[in-house]
Amino acid sequence: MLHTASHQHSNLSFFPGYDTFHTKDNNIMNTPLSLCREGDRVTIKKLTGHGGFKKRLLDLGFRKGKELTVVRYAPLRDPMEVNLSGSHISLRVEEADHIEVTPTSASHGE
Repeated sequence: MLHTASHQHSNLSFFPGYDTFHTKDNNIMNTPLSLCREGDRVTIKKLTGHGGFKKRLLDLGFRKGKELTVVRYAPLRDPMEVNLSGSHISLRVEEADHIEVTPTSASHGE
């Protein structure tokens, strides 16, 4: 049986209607790009990859502060397509785990 902490003792709370975690003082925490939904507009906050992988992301234009939109997921949810500065880029979900983002707007799915 899994033991989970009581919600009232946790520093995190799940924000209803959006796959994002907030702290108790309502600050938005960074979320992996892989957890975003189709249509989400997000801002890149951090790249957590290393070496050649991180260099590849930088070469493709993934930089802190850049906005991107999740266009769609493949039928089995891997890979995913994002629109970054007008370029459509496919990423494995495993790669998207290394891109931390925050919501840009509340325009989910529009």
